[in-house]
Amino acid sequence: GEQHPMLTVIAEHSVALMAMIRAMVGDLEAPQPPPDGTAPAPGGGAGTDAAGPTRYQPIPITVED
Repeated sequence: GEQHPMLTVIAEHSVALMAMIRAMVGDLEAPQPPPDGTAPAPGGGAGTDAAGPTRYQPIPITVED
């Protein structure tokens, strides 16, 4: 019989798909931000000016009247 093309894709890329699913589930277990909407300080402690690699990049915005 014939098989659906999606089965072929899953069979060929099963390791990558499992890695992606594990990464998604790992993100679910990450600590959630406080309910007031403020982001936690890097390192989980009180706010410090420690220069560490983060994924956050500020985007400057200029509002003109």
